[in-house]
Amino acid sequence: MQRDAWYLSLSNRHHLAVARQQVAEYLTRVTAYSVPGCNPHCNQLIQWRGRLVPLWGGEQQKTQQQETQTQHAHVLVVSYADEAPALLALSLQEAPQPVQVRDEDQCLPSPEQEQYWRQAILGCFQHREQPVPVIGFARLGAITAHTTV
Repeated sequence: MQRDAWYLSLSNRHHLAVARQQVAEYLTRVTAYSVPGCNPHCNQLIQWRGRLVPLWGGEQQKTQQQETQTQHAHVLVVSYADEAPALLALSLQEAPQPVQVRDEDQCLPSPEQEQYWRQAILGCFQHREQPVPVIGFARLGAITAHTTV
């Protein structure tokens, strides 16, 4: 079986994939606003269509925590949860790239990916000779909400 997905690069070290139907919108040149005391990976908000959406920025936000506003060149807003859609924005290093994921591409995530994403990994596939985790955003939201800095 083959599925359509988006390959996302959060940083040089962190890549992931999302199902095509989870993508709400791809944005460029987005201003994010800091929220002090939050998880260092998800400590900013963006305004999207009249809603405040948390921004997961990977490593780049760790160095920018002192700024009240930060510009992000590439942001992908994803929707998850079936009943009341929840939103999460992802700050990307580059524009998302479409990929085809096949069952035979399945693999295990690296130990570093398991540590970084914790229990949010739903699966993993091989792309460009690297493991790419597929993330459960509902699980990621639960982990983020319970993480303190």
